[in-house]
Amino acid sequence: MEEMLAASASEGRGVVVDYHGCDFFPERWFDLVLVLRARTDVLYDRLTKRGYSDAKRGENVECEIMQVVLDEARESYEA
Repeated sequence: MEEMLAASASEGRGVVVDYHGCDFFPERWFDLVLVLRARTDVLYDRLTKRGYSDAKRGENVECEIMQVVLDEARESYEA
C-alpha cells in the first residue's frame, strides 16, 4: 500500500482509502481524513439486510454510539 501511495503522490494523483480503522496509517499519507457516520437505526437495518448476526449488529451499533472510529481518527490525525 505504501508503494502505491508513494507512486500516486509522485505522479500527482490522489488516492481514496476506504477502511474501517485508521490507527496504523501514517498521517503523512493523507491530506484529508473523513469519517462517515450513520444513524444507529439505519445502520441496524442495513446490517440486518446483509444478514449480519445479532452479535455483529450489536457490536457495530455500539461502536457507532461510542464514536469509536471518529475518536480513533481524531487521536491519529491532527485536526
